[in-house]
Amino acid sequence: TQLTWMDAAAVAPGSGELHIFTPRPGKCVEINALWYNALTGLSETLPDRFAADAKRFAKLAGKVKRAFTPTFWNADAGCLFDHVFAGHDGHVYRDASIRPNQCLAVSLPRSPLAKTKQRSVLRVVKDKLLTPAGLRTLPTDDAEYHPWYGGVQYERDAAYHRGTIWPWLIGPYAEGVLRAGGFDDAARREARGAIEPLLAFLAGPGVGQLYEVHQAQPVDGQHPPRGCFAQAWSVAEVLRVWAMCGG
Repeated sequence: TQLTWMDAAAVAPGSGELHIFTPRPGKCVEINALWYNALTGLSETLPDRFAADAKRFAKLAGKVKRAFTPTFWNADAGCLFDHVFAGHDGHVYRDASIRPNQCLAVSLPRSPLAKTKQRSVLRVVKDKLLTPAGLRTLPTDDAEYHPWYGGVQYERDAAYHRGTIWPWLIGPYAEGVLRAGGFDDAARREARGAIEPLLAFLAGPGVGQLYEVHQAQPVDGQHPPRGCFAQAWSVAEVLRVWAMCGG
């Protein structure tokens, strides 16, 4: 239930019981998007001597693409379900929590989604999750939303992926903007605009570094940084998208 990057777990004080804060059993949206991207990438790039394998991977990719939208598309919200699983009762459950994981279904070089749905995903994420410091891990109107990251480890882990902002997630979001917009001038401006506050932090108070996370709830209009003060994937994602925008 905690095999993705959203892996926070802690022992509850006084109980001795391990609590999984963001269980994601079954099929996770970003894992299936990554799987499709990997299959199509292999089928397109394998040398001629692996033609049979390339054909097999292309066939598998076709199955993934045909199943992806019927499985993950949340028509009511205009975005993607976070994960889908079969319960012990045989019923298929779809988690409608609006999470940033769905951005990978748009940002990868090969997306299983139609362009119209890619743009819809980005609109929802922009409206619900985007902040100057990165993406929230849950929207503010979600019942599980934790506005504050702090306290003892159990309290920090409880908020880690239930609202807390992660700068690294700006990478998949901004790249999704670029790809959904065909890397045109408007898409480049929008993507650059999304990363500009983090670039400014990197060049200013961050002294060449970016934090691991930021507080979901703003304080005096700012989202205070928290966690590790020099997080490699935060820096890497911002610089990667900056380069994709043309530097």
